[in-house]
Amino acid sequence: MTAGRLVAGRYRLTEQIGSGGMGVVWRAHDDRLDRIVAVKQLLVTPGLTPEETDNASRRALREGRIAARLHHPHAIAVYDVADMDHQPWLIMEYLASKSLGTILDERGTMDHEETARIGAQVASALAAAHAAGIVHRDVKPANILIGDDGNAKITDFGISRATGDVTVTATGMVAGTPAFLSPEVARGATPEPSSDVFSLGSTLYRMIEGRPPFSKGDNTLALLHAVAAGDVDPPTNTGPLTPVIMDMLRLEPQQRPTMVQAQRALAAIASRPQRPAPVPPRPTPPTAPIASSPPPQPAPSKPKPTTIAPTSRPTTVTTAIAAPRRRFGFAAVVVALLTAIGILVAIFLSVDRPGSPGIGDTSNGTFPTVDSGATTATFEQMSQFVRSYYGLLPGDTDAAWAKLGKSYQSAAGGRAGYDSFWSSISSVEVGSIGKRDSSSVTAALTYSFPNGSTSSETRWVQVGVDEGSLYIENSGL
Repeated sequence: MTAGRLVAGRYRLTEQIGSGGMGVVWRAHDDRLDRIVAVKQLLVTPGLTPEETDNASRRALREGRIAARLHHPHAIAVYDVADMDHQPWLIMEYLASKSLGTILDERGTMDHEETARIGAQVASALAAAHAAGIVHRDVKPANILIGDDGNAKITDFGISRATGDVTVTATGMVAGTPAFLSPEVARGATPEPSSDVFSLGSTLYRMIEGRPPFSKGDNTLALLHAVAAGDVDPPTNTGPLTPVIMDMLRLEPQQRPTMVQAQRALAAIASRPQRPAPVPPRPTPPTAPIASSPPPQPAPSKPKPTTIAPTSRPTTVTTAIAAPRRRFGFAAVVVALLTAIGILVAIFLSVDRPGSPGIGDTSNGTFPTVDSGATTATFEQMSQFVRSYYGLLPGDTDAAWAKLGKSYQSAAGGRAGYDSFWSSISSVEVGSIGKRDSSSVTAALTYSFPNGSTSSETRWVQVGVDEGSLYIENSGL
């Protein structure tokens, strides 16, 4: 294929701008509408029989027509499909851009706010696609384009399946990298909207950690096995994004948030105001000259006062110093007495007395217990437990971590991911708590951050019982 060739009688190829395993992309001119478009020549997987090749071509055209139903500001629009020389062609919106994959290869990682912003934009497009009955099937950095204005658009809806570029082919061989696949797709299941959620979570993980969530080197089969098992490496740098990313990377599809829920969580993080740059100290204005009279010489035992005033409003230094110093001395005595009283009260309160909690009770309330033979807790017990758990945070992550079940400790990103998240939080407030089912509640949470911003979410918390003690068995949005 060469520049100048006409595709479908109207799209004149001008320059090849990209290529990959699924096809070659050209910038082209639409002679009929006088506009620049992107034309993608889809390459069907080699080694197929003539019948399989024909089926793949027809499937690609069908997927292209389905993708053309989607119109969203963060999705590359499909304008037209064509069949030329027994090969499928897609005519799409042209965007001056780089792929997110290329940017990550250049930069390595992105910060939390940029990751959340791009993730929220892509999630909004995928949510619209899911509402229209479209599953992307191949969400990864290479299929996310970042325009010159910094905004993201996702492309190539359904094209991987249409061209036969699936994870495991009919001959059992692996085609392409499975690093961003969901576990169920790696095991051969049909992709669902929840599969796109996992793949976007893997992409967000890569943006922050600098690698996909499965570290199995270059061994594709070992990587595919790790993906199928959902063996996610705990993140260490995801900070405030840890809960939403780990929720998106849950092994069971039904436990993942919907794309709408993921978009809302990401948008909330992206909308937090940035910490303002420190303001440089204001230079001290020069001391104003004293015009009315020369300053008196201070007594040897008293330091010379310093006058700081704008030069436009001179201030006369007076000798009335003794009285203010006496007042300061009296105030200091009062403060000292109040401090001493406070210390005595604190010591008194810190002594355990019968029927009262000691100073070691760092939560906002005590943790409830249940009968040793009980397998579930009441709604009141679960509510008290959840409030007490969040009452430990963010100050006592050791005690809070101990309230998580082993499986949820892993789902929460391991200890490193857990600490990374809570280190970015200055406080958390628990609002209303409602009953979800016999073993879980929903809690309205408001997080406050060091820069003064806040973020709210409603999280469900599944509470387990072990020998009379309660623990968090699972949680999600």
